[in-house]
Amino acid sequence: MAKRIAFITENFLGSTLPLIRQLCKRGYTIDLYIYRREVHEPEACELDYKAEHYGINTIPRQLYSGILDYVGCNNLNVFTFSQIKPFASLPIVRNIVSVIMAYQAHKAAKHINAQGYEAINMIGNYSMPYMKHLLHYLEGNIIVSLHEVWNHAQPSAKPSVLLREAINKRCKIHVFSDNSLNDISQIEGIDMSLVYVNPFGIFESFASLPEAELEISLPDKYILFFGYILPYKGLSILHQAINLIGK
Repeated sequence: MAKRIAFITENFLGSTLPLIRQLCKRGYTIDLYIYRREVHEPEACELDYKAEHYGINTIPRQLYSGILDYVGCNNLNVFTFSQIKPFASLPIVRNIVSVIMAYQAHKAAKHINAQGYEAINMIGNYSMPYMKHLLHYLEGNIIVSLHEVWNHAQPSAKPSVLLREAINKRCKIHVFSDNSLNDISQIEGIDMSLVYVNPFGIFESFASLPEAELEISLPDKYILFFGYILPYKGLSILHQAINLIGK
């Protein structure tokens, strides 16, 4: 019987798909749960889908044929976990929304737990508190991968909501760099024996996209920045790098 692993993420497909590809090539069956109601052209791949109902929805395989071609086998199944949006202004409304989210997460976790996965890898960062409900109810060998431990613009030793849940459940925690390892070592209540570093692989999932001709002309020398420019990414480091390149 093939070993099965579940990946649960809202974003980060650009770095997650190469890992899935390698696992599929080694004979694993992978179930990918995308934490969204609507999926529209996620990072580094093509996929358009709107969930039919709250909870877990199976995405038809023909909608991610490019991803399957990239993976190179049929060992990948893609789902969405659709949940009520976590926004509210009044305390009483927030409380009601939180109860509904917890109920939806409990049902989804019950389904996921029943699959008997060898491992469940939840991938997120410090700013995804709404994923805590699902993490709370998941069982088994759970790994929480964090792209960012804290907001680099406003570092804080107080753990985020999602990280606090991982700490309380004594989950294995995966970070992608020694810098993040140093960051997380300063978090209150962290057990560093459960934390490990596994660097990013090659960001090659763009290979699942169709080729297209570039319609603009480029100078002989240019800088291509591929990603989001947001304060928590560490814009001061980007500024230093550009100054060095300029010199």
